[in-house]
Amino acid sequence: MDARFAYDLTPEAWRGDINGRRPRLTYKKALIIQTTIFDKHAYDAGLREAMRMVIDEFTLTYPEIKNVEHEYFYAVHGADDATRRGYLERAYALGIQF
Repeated sequence: MDARFAYDLTPEAWRGDINGRRPRLTYKKALIIQTTIFDKHAYDAGLREAMRMVIDEFTLTYPEIKNVEHEYFYAVHGADDATRRGYLERAYALGIQF
């Protein structure tokens, strides 16, 4: 995969130096709407922070996206109809606001 869509790699980066990336993205904001397998408690216990570091910070903020909003829809596979409907309404509202 070519990483140049988000950042360029210097010769130092090709040798493993994480500081050898040069950001290329020019978007001002990003919206991530993510369904999860696990419930909110699991994300409160540390999963959310791990996802924030890998997706929000490393993948989007580092290549220069200034504002990253991340919305979680927890345990969708086991949610009742009212909860899933609420998730859909929230996703629609976030899309309109974006």
